[in-house]
Amino acid sequence: MLQQIPARPEDDPFLFDLYAESRKDELQAWGWDEAMQRSFLQMQWNAQKQSYAMHFPGSEQSLLVVNEIRVGRAIVCRKDREIRLVDLTILSEFRNQGFGTMLLRQLQDGAASARLPLRLSVLKTNPAKALYVRLGFWLIGENDMYDFMESGEPTKG
Repeated sequence: MLQQIPARPEDDPFLFDLYAESRKDELQAWGWDEAMQRSFLQMQWNAQKQSYAMHFPGSEQSLLVVNEIRVGRAIVCRKDREIRLVDLTILSEFRNQGFGTMLLRQLQDGAASARLPLRLSVLKTNPAKALYVRLGFWLIGENDMYDFMESGEPTKG
């Protein structure tokens, strides 16, 4: 069973390692040594935290836990007009085991109960986009890098 446990400051080492793992393939392609990669990742992780805090104040950051094992994290921002999945990251060894689907269905159920749309943005190249489509998300906008998607009652323009 997937549990969401509020993240605490003492979870930062895990959260940083999770972030670093999510960027591993990208950084290895650059040919940087370990120290340079770690320094860059620390800078990027701090920038991401600041950006999320600025753009999504009041968001809830949760550890995703299965059988007392931390498998990932989710950041969700609940507002009057929407519920937004700001970030969902699952450790590579736990991907494709249904944990993302479980979380997304929980969020969809919560959004439906609140009669709010569930929204997210996804990199155009992210394979998770297929999961979102399979779970009923549709495209509501895009830019050069991201697709903006929604699930739930269609919003009226």
